[in-house]
Amino acid sequence: MCSVLHGAPAARRGPAAISPLVVRVVRPARRALSVDTPPQPSLYSLRAECRLKDGTVNGPLRIDHWNNVSRSLHFAWKHKVLWVLGFFASVSGENVLSWAQDRGSSLRDYLVPRLDVLAVAVVGLVLVWIGLLVVNTICRAALIAASSNADQGLGATFEGSLSMALRAFFGMLALFAIAVVVFLAGTLACVVPVVLPLGAGVPGIVIAVVIGAVLFVPYLAFLFGLAFAVTFAERALVTERVTIVEALGIGWRLTRAHYWTALVAWLVAFLTGLVYVCGLVAALLIVAAPFIFIGLVHRTLAFMLGIPIAVMLVLVATGAYGTYRFAFWTLLYRGLRGPAGGAVGVTRGPTGPTGAPRDGDRPTESREDLLAGSI
Repeated sequence: MCSVLHGAPAARRGPAAISPLVVRVVRPARRALSVDTPPQPSLYSLRAECRLKDGTVNGPLRIDHWNNVSRSLHFAWKHKVLWVLGFFASVSGENVLSWAQDRGSSLRDYLVPRLDVLAVAVVGLVLVWIGLLVVNTICRAALIAASSNADQGLGATFEGSLSMALRAFFGMLALFAIAVVVFLAGTLACVVPVVLPLGAGVPGIVIAVVIGAVLFVPYLAFLFGLAFAVTFAERALVTERVTIVEALGIGWRLTRAHYWTALVAWLVAFLTGLVYVCGLVAALLIVAAPFIFIGLVHRTLAFMLGIPIAVMLVLVATGAYGTYRFAFWTLLYRGLRGPAGGAVGVTRGPTGPTGAPRDGDRPTESREDLLAGSI
């Protein structure tokens, strides 16, 4: 075009005929276009990175479970004062009931002729169960709060964690009661179809076996789903100060969107639990070795020295493992939940605590908003 305006022959039309002025204008424009216009992300990357308006990750998400294991172990080792909470969070009223059930025959033979003693024993067991349930609930909530705050750099103090736990205490009890009701309802729905045909003789037994085989996998999936939903709901209740209904909604959405991720996390937690059990057994054998030789000389002295040491080792190991276990699931919740899964309170800015949200805590758009903005 420049060549035509300047009267140049038509044969010179082309790249060589473009004036330097035009070249200088076009090339910077192309460079600016390549720099200022980022490549449009694919639908998968948008789906993998976007979060819902409440902060929940929406879509496929990769969680580094072994990194969560490492961070949880670091948290448990760094905050040894929380091992007390870890121990009581791992001990509940079920331990008392199982102990009484294991010794049911001997206790029954002793208590049945003594009805007054039996009544006192039953009331005592119920009171111990209630007390352990209260302490267990508070300690579980405190560990959730501590691990969430520590992951954000807010500090995991004993007093602050207990304060958050006390605020969420009745909500945690309500979640426990709801979980028990749902568990009983689901179990009844799966057990009744299996039990009903048993009265029809051999054909009924065959039908019951077939129904049981068909319902086994769905019932197992139901149990895992209920456990995951309650686990996430407890963390939402403690760290976000939401209502019970909102916490259940968050737990259900996370379980529905990331069921397989949570299942893989459960397998990782199960493997680390096996490592813990094997390590504890090995430690007990090592500790018991010298006392075995002492017992050859003086059995009473060996028991007096060995049993307290073994009990202390079990208590410390249980507290440490309980702290790690609750931190592991809290870190998984925070990874799935996103910025909305933070602890309540002030956030820590570059120069100290501030009231403004951090970059990661700013509201994010949904997948639909991201897709609309990319068109």
